[in-house]
Amino acid sequence: MAQKESSGGKAYGFFYLGASRQEIETELPIIRSLVSTPAQLELSLTDDMNNVRALPGLTDIVQRAEESGMNYLLTATYPDETNKRTAMEVSSILGQAEHSILCEGKGPLKGAIFYEEAEKYVRLE
Repeated sequence: MAQKESSGGKAYGFFYLGASRQEIETELPIIRSLVSTPAQLELSLTDDMNNVRALPGLTDIVQRAEESGMNYLLTATYPDETNKRTAMEVSSILGQAEHSILCEGKGPLKGAIFYEEAEKYVRLE
């Protein structure tokens, strides 16, 4: 059985999208509604990955994400849930974003979602 983090679940969605940060932030509530995201799930969108670069275990992941052209990070926290469940919610959001106006004429959304499991970060498959 997956162990819950004391503060709840946490996941990181690194992705590339040709839309502006403002466009993404405007569309996120619509996307959340479409995929029935739980209200308790908290999201933070940034185009500056320096705030997570220093977290143990994420340094190499952030570097690889930037090298592969990913320009955004969606950090999610989900009280009383596992990291993997939180990552699955991020996956639903990014999956729906790919079918939204955010990707129309701006190229495909590419990304990778990571969460901590057994004291290391793993990619959600």
